[in-house]
Amino acid sequence: MPGLDLWKLAQSFGETGLVLFIVYRLVNRWAGAFLGAQTQQAQAMMAQATSIGSLAATVQNGQADQREVLIAVRVLAEKIETHKDYLKSIERAVKKEAQE
Repeated sequence: MPGLDLWKLAQSFGETGLVLFIVYRLVNRWAGAFLGAQTQQAQAMMAQATSIGSLAATVQNGQADQREVLIAVRVLAEKIETHKDYLKSIERAVKKEAQE
């Protein structure tokens, strides 16, 4: 049993050996779980980064759509102003004819 041999070796080195033995046992027992948790965290962070990239692309597309709508509203406003001018000129002509 390798743990027992390590224990005998640790006894021969005294307190330093005892500390090394405890550290070895902790690393042997928990290192795999710790690395697994770190791997899961790294994968989650990668997924989050991908999601943020997708969100940024969606926002950019939304801004482009808003820009198109704004241009359309401006064009419509110009046309309405033009029609308003035509209607005013027609009104003036009708009033002028009514007065004559």
